[in-house]
Amino acid sequence: MVTGPPVAWHRVQTRNGQAFKHKADREYQAIVRQRAQLACPIGWDRDGDFRLHFQFYLHNRRRRDLDNLVKQIMDSLNGVIYHDDSQVSQFAASKELCKKNPRLVVEIVRL
Repeated sequence: MVTGPPVAWHRVQTRNGQAFKHKADREYQAIVRQRAQLACPIGWDRDGDFRLHFQFYLHNRRRRDLDNLVKQIMDSLNGVIYHDDSQVSQFAASKELCKKNPRLVVEIVRL
Protein backbone atom coordinates (compact mmCIF):
# COMPACT_ATOMS: atom_id res chain seq x y z
CA MET A 1 0.00 0.00 0.00
CA VAL A 2 1.16 3.52 -0.81
CA THR A 3 -0.51 6.26 1.21
CA GLY A 4 -1.35 9.62 -0.31
CA PRO A 5 -3.10 10.55 -3.54
CA PRO A 6 -2.19 8.35 -6.52
CA VAL A 7 -0.47 10.21 -9.39
CA ALA A 8 -1.40 9.45 -13.00
CA TRP A 9 1.36 9.09 -15.61
CA HIS A 10 2.17 12.23 -17.61
CA ARG A 11 3.26 12.21 -21.24
CA VAL A 12 7.06 12.45 -21.62
CA GLN A 13 8.15 15.94 -22.67
CA THR A 14 10.96 16.63 -25.13
CA ARG A 15 13.25 19.61 -25.54
CA ASN A 16 15.99 19.78 -28.14
CA GLY A 17 15.57 16.07 -28.83
CA GLN A 18 15.96 15.14 -25.13
CA ALA A 19 13.16 13.28 -23.35
CA PHE A 20 12.21 14.39 -19.83
CA LYS A 21 9.92 12.68 -17.33
CA HIS A 22 7.53 14.94 -15.47
CA LYS A 23 8.82 15.78 -11.97
CA ALA A 24 5.65 14.45 -10.31
CA ASP A 25 6.18 11.10 -12.11
CA ARG A 26 9.78 10.80 -10.94
CA GLU A 27 8.85 11.58 -7.35
CA TYR A 28 5.84 9.28 -7.19
CA GLN A 29 7.65 6.40 -8.91
CA ALA A 30 10.45 6.68 -6.34
CA ILE A 31 7.90 6.38 -3.51
CA VAL A 32 6.20 3.37 -5.14
CA ARG A 33 9.57 1.66 -5.76
CA GLN A 34 10.62 2.23 -2.16
CA ARG A 35 7.36 0.77 -0.78
CA ALA A 36 7.64 -2.22 -3.14
CA GLN A 37 11.22 -2.90 -2.02
CA LEU A 38 10.18 -2.80 1.63
CA ALA A 39 7.24 -5.17 0.99
CA CYS A 40 9.30 -7.60 -1.13
CA PRO A 41 10.58 -10.70 0.69
CA ILE A 42 14.33 -11.31 0.69
CA GLY A 43 15.32 -13.36 -2.36
CA TRP A 44 12.25 -12.35 -4.40
CA ASP A 45 12.44 -13.92 -7.85
CA ARG A 46 11.67 -11.40 -10.62
CA ASP A 47 11.37 -14.08 -13.31
CA GLY A 48 8.10 -15.40 -14.72
CA ASP A 49 4.69 -13.90 -15.36
CA PHE A 50 2.64 -11.83 -12.94
CA ARG A 51 -0.96 -10.80 -12.31
CA LEU A 52 -1.54 -7.40 -10.68
CA HIS A 53 -4.67 -5.98 -9.08
CA PHE A 54 -4.72 -2.21 -8.55
CA GLN A 55 -7.10 -0.29 -6.30
CA PHE A 56 -6.79 3.49 -6.56
CA TYR A 57 -8.49 5.53 -3.84
CA LEU A 58 -8.57 9.14 -5.06
CA HIS A 59 -8.89 12.27 -2.92
CA ASN A 60 -11.03 14.25 -5.37
CA ARG A 61 -13.18 13.83 -8.47
CA ARG A 62 -10.63 15.36 -10.85
CA ARG A 63 -10.62 13.37 -14.06
CA ARG A 64 -7.83 10.78 -14.29
CA ASP A 65 -7.63 8.03 -16.87
CA LEU A 66 -7.39 4.63 -15.22
CA ASP A 67 -4.87 3.42 -17.81
CA ASN A 68 -2.50 6.29 -16.90
CA LEU A 69 -2.75 5.44 -13.20
CA VAL A 70 -1.93 1.80 -14.01
CA LYS A 71 0.97 2.71 -16.34
CA GLN A 72 2.57 4.82 -13.60
CA ILE A 73 2.62 1.88 -11.19
CA MET A 74 3.64 -0.77 -13.71
CA ASP A 75 6.61 1.38 -14.78
CA SER A 76 7.51 1.97 -11.12
CA LEU A 77 7.72 -1.76 -10.40
CA ASN A 78 10.23 -2.43 -13.21
CA GLY A 79 13.41 -3.85 -11.70
CA VAL A 80 11.79 -4.31 -8.27
CA ILE A 81 8.95 -6.83 -8.66
CA TYR A 82 9.71 -7.95 -12.22
CA HIS A 83 12.46 -7.26 -14.73
CA ASP A 84 10.08 -5.49 -17.13
CA ASP A 85 6.37 -4.74 -17.15
CA SER A 86 6.02 -6.94 -20.25
CA GLN A 87 6.01 -9.83 -17.73
CA VAL A 88 2.58 -8.71 -16.50
CA SER A 89 0.19 -10.99 -18.35
CA GLN A 90 -2.97 -10.07 -16.40
CA PHE A 91 -4.18 -7.08 -14.48
CA ALA A 92 -7.35 -5.58 -13.06
CA ALA A 93 -7.84 -2.04 -11.84
CA SER A 94 -10.46 0.09 -10.15
CA LYS A 95 -10.68 3.63 -8.85
CA GLU A 96 -12.99 5.24 -6.35
CA LEU A 97 -13.32 8.38 -4.30
CA CYS A 98 -11.91 8.31 -0.75
CA LYS A 99 -11.30 11.88 0.44
CA LYS A 100 -10.18 10.93 3.95
CA ASN A 101 -7.65 8.25 3.03
CA PRO A 102 -6.34 8.48 -0.55
CA ARG A 103 -4.01 5.61 -1.36
CA LEU A 104 -2.96 2.87 -3.73
CA VAL A 105 -3.26 -0.83 -2.98
CA VAL A 106 -1.55 -3.37 -5.25
CA GLU A 107 -1.87 -7.13 -5.04
CA ILE A 108 0.85 -9.07 -6.88
CA VAL A 109 0.53 -12.75 -7.82
CA ARG A 110 3.16 -14.83 -9.58
CA LEU A 111 1.57 -17.07 -12.20
